[in-house]
Amino acid sequence: MTNTDGFVPPHLSHVHILSNHNIIFQIEVVGVLASSIVLYFFHNDISVLWVFCSALGFFTGPIIPSAFAWANRYIEVGIRR
Repeated sequence: MTNTDGFVPPHLSHVHILSNHNIIFQIEVVGVLASSIVLYFFHNDISVLWVFCSALGFFTGPIIPSAFAWANRYIEVGIRR
């Protein structure tokens, strides 16, 4: 079996959790939600602000490019003639 595009097929990968994009997306959404809730309730403590703003950025970072890629794939932009 040859693979011409350079990627390892999912059934040959030893890290199965990273090959499932749905689980990664769910972890990111839960991380954003948890960070936001902690920031809402503990906004007066400067240490909590630093730590959970960093966590919020860490979990939000991969979502934005994924949303752009999804929109580019499924949403047609332009004038129909």
